[in-house]
Amino acid sequence: DKLLSKTSFTCVDLGTSKITFSAKDASGNTSTAEVNITVLDEVKPILKTKAAYTLKLDAEGKATLSWEDLDEGSSDNCSIKDKLLSKTSFTCADLGTSKVTFNAKDASGNTSSTEVTLTVVDEIKPILKARSAYILKLDAEGKATLKWEDLDEGSSDNCSIKDKLLSKTSFTCADLGTSKVTFTAKDARG
Repeated sequence: DKLLSKTSFTCVDLGTSKITFSAKDASGNTSTAEVNITVLDEVKPILKTKAAYTLKLDAEGKATLSWEDLDEGSSDNCSIKDKLLSKTSFTCADLGTSKVTFNAKDASGNTSSTEVTLTVVDEIKPILKARSAYILKLDAEGKATLKWEDLDEGSSDNCSIKDKLLSKTSFTCADLGTSKVTFTAKDARG
């Protein structure tokens, strides 16, 4: 009879360990020897990710991307030890479409990576703070120019205000009296 002290190995057995090899002849004589067995895992993790992902910036113009946001059931024959993304923090400077590298590494150091298309969006409208009333005085020629800054009282946006518009900026004697002006702010994403 020939016997081994262990014949089945799993991920728990990764690395080098000793097993006993025994041989017994028909007369019952037995000999044993220890053998170093090295169990290796050379199988890379299998990645399953979303092809594309949209990340929304918050009211501060920031967003965080996690590995789990992109994962759709990645696996490994043992287990995934390290889950990494090439970039996780995003700001207004990252608006638009780019690629993020999605990485997985198992305990044996086998790695797999793929790219995911990431679109960073800003869906938050600017916050307008305008005066409710303003007196515009005509000059000696009967003209006056209204500027956005004349009406603004600290308008803001999570990224930045790109366009500052007024429905009317030039006034003459024909405009004497009270009228309404539309005060508009547009951010970089429109």
